[in-house]
Amino acid sequence: MATRHSYNGPFYYDEETAKEYGEEEYFDYEKTKITEERFYLQNDSIFIWLNDYGTPADVGLEDKNTKTEELLSTSQRLQELLAGYKEEDEGY
Repeated sequence: MATRHSYNGPFYYDEETAKEYGEEEYFDYEKTKITEERFYLQNDSIFIWLNDYGTPADVGLEDKNTKTEELLSTSQRLQELLAGYKEEDEGY
């Protein structure tokens, strides 16, 4: 799963700062849009990619392959990190 936050402005840009620069828009957490995508893999390939609405994402083969590589790379790094922690625990 991937979660992304889209903010309406920089979090440090408060109402006072906006007024100082003559702008009306300032950071408002209530205007933050949170999107989630879900990925299901089989045999090291994405076979289902669901968008923020829970429906199949309209993505091309190149995007699907790029995301598959990214997910597998992240998974491999996490497995290596966890293996390292397990080895450290066994040393005690």
